[in-house]
Amino acid sequence: MFRFVAVLVLGLILVGSSTALTQYDSGYVDFGDSDTFIPSVGAYKQKVVSVKFNKPYAVAPIVIPSVEIMDFENIYNTRWQYAVAAVTTTGFQITMITWGNTKIYNIRVRWHALSL
Repeated sequence: MFRFVAVLVLGLILVGSSTALTQYDSGYVDFGDSDTFIPSVGAYKQKVVSVKFNKPYAVAPIVIPSVEIMDFENIYNTRWQYAVAAVTTTGFQITMITWGNTKIYNIRVRWHALSL
């Protein structure tokens, strides 16, 4: 299902654009156990992962993330947030944040990078 949606979105971008797709890359990040996250401000914990593209882009691409797998302890509230930052021609950073008593066993974020 996810791949279908990604292809559909990519197709809509290409149909609406007079420019051809020049480069595409994809992958995923497994953030693992929230016990390995670094404490941040207040009750927040975070993990930052640097991702490198398979080959450099001519210009910084658009990076589209989506959560693919979530595995949480079900006796606590589920609190999480992720963000992509520092996108360059060679890679980007993705940060996963949680807070309070949320217990994460793993979250997988799938990403797609494209340049038009």
